[in-house]
Amino acid sequence: MLKYLLFFILFSLKLFSDAYLQESYYVKSDDIKLSDIVSNVKDDATLYSIQTGKYTKRVKSKELIALLKKHGFKEYDSKHHYVKFIKKSPIDVSKIKKNVLSYYEKIYKDIKINGVEVNYRGYIQTLPENYSVHMQSKNYLRRDGTVFIKSDTNKELFFDFKIDALIHVYRARNDIKKDAELSSLNIIKKSIILDKFNAMPLQELKKATVQSKHNIQKDAILTTRDVEKLYLVKRGSNINVVLDSSNLSISFTAEALDNGCYGEFIRVEKSDGTRIRVKVTKKQSGEVK
Repeated sequence: MLKYLLFFILFSLKLFSDAYLQESYYVKSDDIKLSDIVSNVKDDATLYSIQTGKYTKRVKSKELIALLKKHGFKEYDSKHHYVKFIKKSPIDVSKIKKNVLSYYEKIYKDIKINGVEVNYRGYIQTLPENYSVHMQSKNYLRRDGTVFIKSDTNKELFFDFKIDALIHVYRARNDIKKDAELSSLNIIKKSIILDKFNAMPLQELKKATVQSKHNIQKDAILTTRDVEKLYLVKRGSNINVVLDSSNLSISFTAEALDNGCYGEFIRVEKSDGTRIRVKVTKKQSGEVK
């Protein structure tokens, strides 16, 4: 038993200590340096050189891992068979970066962006004098993706980008059942690194406005796919209506003619057939405004 426990601990330590090689790296010159892969290297060294007249070099991951081990970096592994090195183009991508930043800031509330990296997929010496920047569909669901520019002559150039940012999300405090009202009792707001989502994370939570569309597991990040409108009043149901004035307060029962969420105005019909508009204040209740 102890033998298996020790094996599990060692395996876990290896799993969490491994650093995976990227599928591609952008380098500043024809010489591919150790520092292009490993951060804060004390004794830098040239690992490969890009052939004159070429702008990329592809090497086997196993070969690169063996080379890194020779330089004392034994923790690296790879999920890909090859690693590609691309020489960075000497171009000004500040306009493209600005557009990427603006794109994410418009979508995510309270996003904190630490930096963004933009690289051309190949190698070019200059950019078109005039161009527009275009993001691809659903780029906002990932920290990295593709952006392209279009020149006055409709020429398109594609760039890879990666953004380093923190965003706020809502996580389930516990298992949440279908049709449960979402509030601070069952969800909590957290700050996380923007990485990859299947759907847009829920950005804000207003009082008594949404409920779970299906069962949600504890610690799950809530997305727009997980929620739906919470109707405090449903069409055809009887609700309690309050009319307050400076001199008196009257309450009566009326039939709801519309579905209504918190703060919404709906039509109701009194027992005498009179129809009025009321503001939904809580479950099966409203007030005349």
